[in-house]
Amino acid sequence: MEIIQTTRSSSNLSNEFVRINWVSDRAKSVWEPIVKEISQFFPLLEREAVRHGVRNATIQNISRDEIDNVSAEWVKDSIYVIPLEKAQESDIYQSSGKTVDLNKPWNWKAAIGRFEEVREMVYAYRNHDNKTIGQILGYPDCCIDFFEDVWVKQALLDTSLPMARGRSSVEDWDINCNILLRWLGVRIVSHLPCSFTCEQTGLLGRQMYDLAIDIGRRTTADYLREMLSWPIEWTGLHGIALVTTPIFRITVRTDMFDSKQEVRLLSEHYPEETEYGLRFPFKIRTHNANGFVSDFHQTRAHNLILDVLKHHPPKSAIDLGCGDGTLLYKIHEDFGAVICGVDLDPGNMPNTVANIFDLDGFDDDYEVALISRARIRENPEGWLKLRSIIEKHCKMLLIYSYDDDHEPVPLGQFTAILGITDQHNIADLYGKAKAAGLRVC
Repeated sequence: MEIIQTTRSSSNLSNEFVRINWVSDRAKSVWEPIVKEISQFFPLLEREAVRHGVRNATIQNISRDEIDNVSAEWVKDSIYVIPLEKAQESDIYQSSGKTVDLNKPWNWKAAIGRFEEVREMVYAYRNHDNKTIGQILGYPDCCIDFFEDVWVKQALLDTSLPMARGRSSVEDWDINCNILLRWLGVRIVSHLPCSFTCEQTGLLGRQMYDLAIDIGRRTTADYLREMLSWPIEWTGLHGIALVTTPIFRITVRTDMFDSKQEVRLLSEHYPEETEYGLRFPFKIRTHNANGFVSDFHQTRAHNLILDVLKHHPPKSAIDLGCGDGTLLYKIHEDFGAVICGVDLDPGNMPNTVANIFDLDGFDDDYEVALISRARIRENPEGWLKLRSIIEKHCKMLLIYSYDDDHEPVPLGQFTAILGITDQHNIADLYGKAKAAGLRVC
């Protein structure tokens, strides 16, 4: 990688810009208000983190007309608001500072925190002591050093590429470290992480998520985490970066690269409004009735399920939403089980053509029932009825998830849900479930 010029010192590219293009009117109608809600919520979450002791301090822009009222309100909780410098008013992410034009709207950039921390912040800010500032703000030491190297010494204005540590595709990333949507105000941490896998950033992000729940904003926090979990691609060339998600593309300013640079965060978490496309990060149309991109992916996922079942070899099995029956046939081949498939599509030639949530019962009893978490997610109320039928006719239940959605569901007499994923880096699911204290059924 060679950077031939950085826009922080480029006068003709000094203006910030953020442009967003949606894949469809439907995607825009659903997610535009959610993005606005998240962007307005995050500054509140930062302040609440100070109030609840998750962080010692934060720095925010506050309207010059409101700073006195804000100061008076927060001092009741022994939290002080001290102006640090003037900042040009802007409704978009700022990757670099610029001279403030007092003839245009401006705000105060202010430190918010306990007295000792704020006082130390003022001195550190005046002396451009980034390390001390980062420590007061509660940033991980590794990320402070990264900022000092990349942002200060190298004078880069976009840390997206250095965060990838030389990888163009990142599989094992932590959603708490994903700041590729920061231009829209969508982020869970305030700092620029040193990598997409920073453990300390991940810990801080989880603390912020827990705080959001404590202050009654679980729904907003869940929307935020969902967006951060999507597959996403960042590309940079000639000072322009494109940040592409399954439902929108953002065009922003970046550093000047002499050749195209890219970073991909790989994921199978797609929003419902995703459009199909021919390349990442859009969904590629699947090749078979079971929703897999290839036979390889299907075999890998099915083998994981079979590896779990071998610990409780079933003599009979019913698959609720069986697709073309490939998994059932493998269960029959491996365990000699009597099998039954239920599916709505008669083209799949199941034993029973029906909507699984319209069933009044099973014709026979089975040792194990299998169902995808996605089916339960489609009809939570119908699941309660279907579960009661399973309890009457089956000894065991295996709920699998191909999209990493392993959130608990009402299980009645069954005590465990086990997520199965078709990602290759998940291994020994049975052992992991046991170690977590789950009864695999």
